[in-house]
Amino acid sequence: MANARLLSKAVAASGAQGVILDTEIYSATHPWAYNADRYVGQTFEEVEAIVRARGAGFMAELTSEVPDAEIMLLHSIGYLASVTRMNRALLPGTEYALLPAFVEGMLTLGQGTVIDGDEYGYYVDETTEFPQRRLGFDRSKEFSAPFMPADADYQLAAPVFMDLTLGLGPYDRGYPAAYERSWFEHNVYHALLATDEYAWVYGQRVDWWRNWIPEGALESLTAAATRFRAQEPLGYDMVAQSGTSGPPSRLVSDPTVAVGWEELTPGQASLAASASGATRMEFYDGSRLLGVDGSAPFSLEIAASCHSIELNARAFGADRSHTTSNIVAIPPLAGELAC
Repeated sequence: MANARLLSKAVAASGAQGVILDTEIYSATHPWAYNADRYVGQTFEEVEAIVRARGAGFMAELTSEVPDAEIMLLHSIGYLASVTRMNRALLPGTEYALLPAFVEGMLTLGQGTVIDGDEYGYYVDETTEFPQRRLGFDRSKEFSAPFMPADADYQLAAPVFMDLTLGLGPYDRGYPAAYERSWFEHNVYHALLATDEYAWVYGQRVDWWRNWIPEGALESLTAAATRFRAQEPLGYDMVAQSGTSGPPSRLVSDPTVAVGWEELTPGQASLAASASGATRMEFYDGSRLLGVDGSAPFSLEIAASCHSIELNARAFGADRSHTTSNIVAIPPLAGELAC
């Protein structure tokens, strides 16, 4: 705990917003594992309760100098919710069995923000995987709901793995450089669309301080961020392909998808989208699915919300290919809600 307080002092002195903690297991001791021989006479539930208390104490020290500090964990509850398929009874048999309890304890404090870095999101190579990872994070809140406040400040930060997308080191598959840069740019753009506040980029063979950055990578990163901030479409989707020795996905840029909305009554709006040849339209708030329409003209009605919406739509063709629209900002449609 003393080290956590020192880290909090360092955050305050540096002016940083928070810290990133790598919660992955690297040692043979498996600190997050539950072992009956290690915890003699204590049930898993009893150990969980102790670990939650440790998590709360750790967060108290970590935010002691910066109460609104943001703490990103590279592995968090989302990973365990996925591994156990939302079944907490399976937790004791996993190597990260006690990690959810620790994070739940951090979240009970009501001070600071805890962010799931979703490290296994590194390996996305298809546009539709981003909504799946968003859904997985949202469901992880249900997984831990009995053990943390409903209003806990718990967020998702989507990752981008440079080694995979840019073909560095063992990830070099000989794909064309232009394809790799497009893959990297795609993942940056959709990570920004999927995240709550931060997207993060990691490369084992990249050195930002010594300016060892793969050719074109910085330009691709900047282009993706610029398009996202301008609410422009990326211009192409990555669509999975099988039965080929080439890249895992093909880049699809046609058809163009148009999306818009109108307020029907206070607290209710109608969304509309169109694309030539589309057979299905999915409507999203960022990467969170709002609804689906399976026949043209494509539309969807949404109810009151206390939050603004990053509206975008994804059109699917008969061959299962898809493209994504631009982003349209919808202000909060509170209606009669007490926001």
